[in-house]
Amino acid sequence: MRPHPSGGPMTPAAHPLGTLIADRRLEAVPRAGEGAPFPLALELGAPYPDPDPSGDWICPCRIDGLDGSEVHEVHGIDGIQALTLAADLLRRLLAQEAEERGLTFTWLGEPGLHAADVLH
Repeated sequence: MRPHPSGGPMTPAAHPLGTLIADRRLEAVPRAGEGAPFPLALELGAPYPDPDPSGDWICPCRIDGLDGSEVHEVHGIDGIQALTLAADLLRRLLAQEAEERGLTFTWLGEPGLHAADVLH
């Protein structure tokens, strides 16, 4: 068992971001002939105070379904700024992956969407 980012205990079934406060599920669609569509989840965890006494706030986020599904810890001067910056990071990462891989997205049943269409 590893500790929760806020310092409290984390159960084995807990979410990698701690408390998940928002997510968006969509399908990534590669260019024709470059693979099958695959699910993605854009996820934001609850902001929490940085355990470093001189720190501010941290908001964990990730795009689950991409290589590694890396958890990013985004820092801000308070919880709102950390949350806003984390959402901005997800937007930039999704746009970068879409450009590099030639992806479009299906969200709410609507195909052919670009990153800006699913996160704006």
